[in-house]
Amino acid sequence: LSDSLPKYRDTIRAKLAALGGTMATIEQGFQDAMPDGEVAQLMPGGKTKPTPMEVTVVPDKPGQFEIVGTFIGPVLGPLGTIAIVFVLVLFMLFYMEDLRDRMVSVISRRGVTVTTQAMSEVTRRISRYLLMTLIINASYGIPVGIGLLLMGVPNALLWGLLAIILRFIPYLGPWLAASFPIILSFAISPGWELTIGVTAMFLVLELISNNVVEPWLYGSRTGLSPLAIIVSALFWTWLWGTAGLLLAVPLTLILVVSGRYVPQLRVLHTLLGDDPG
Repeated sequence: LSDSLPKYRDTIRAKLAALGGTMATIEQGFQDAMPDGEVAQLMPGGKTKPTPMEVTVVPDKPGQFEIVGTFIGPVLGPLGTIAIVFVLVLFMLFYMEDLRDRMVSVISRRGVTVTTQAMSEVTRRISRYLLMTLIINASYGIPVGIGLLLMGVPNALLWGLLAIILRFIPYLGPWLAASFPIILSFAISPGWELTIGVTAMFLVLELISNNVVEPWLYGSRTGLSPLAIIVSALFWTWLWGTAGLLLAVPLTLILVVSGRYVPQLRVLHTLLGDDPG
């Protein structure tokens, strides 16, 4: 891809020049439509306001180590956090049953059976939810790859794979995945038809996935009603922001399962679960 980008330089320049000409034409039209008294800025005494002199500040050229530190510094922190989280999750998965037994002993020694059943059901439902997320992402990324391939966008399979991976990021991921093919279609096509077609394809697929596929699959496979999926996303996002959006369905599943085993929380199971009213 990087080797082929210089080939599209002339197309990009022509489109940017066309956009610049269009904006200049619009601006000239506004100036022609406005009266002269509104365009000119007069100072007291009838003199025109002098145009300020433009000054450009040129900073000192940074050294090689400063340039490297500027790019690497912001990356090392997130990479270290990802590594720590990965190791922690790995060990928790290795000792999952032992951790569950210890938590059951801490939470309730009297109701060991009920607590174990509740935790097992929560684990099963959340695992099913993660599997459904992977299936939904694949059902989104595969049409993206096929559609881009039929439209003639280079590296179509790469963009379809990125769509599957990036869609694990709530809301932001799909648009990150769409930005690369849209920018590439802008660069390779002399006209606007390809760019408009790629953008429309992503919009249609996103609308279908968000409003039809996700509520149907999540609701039928996780034990939550389709309305509960939307309400939980709104509530947890309002409460915790991005972290709440990422954890909305697992947290709501825990509440619904708890309502099945705890009488005081049964109202949550009745309102949010998929059992008939």
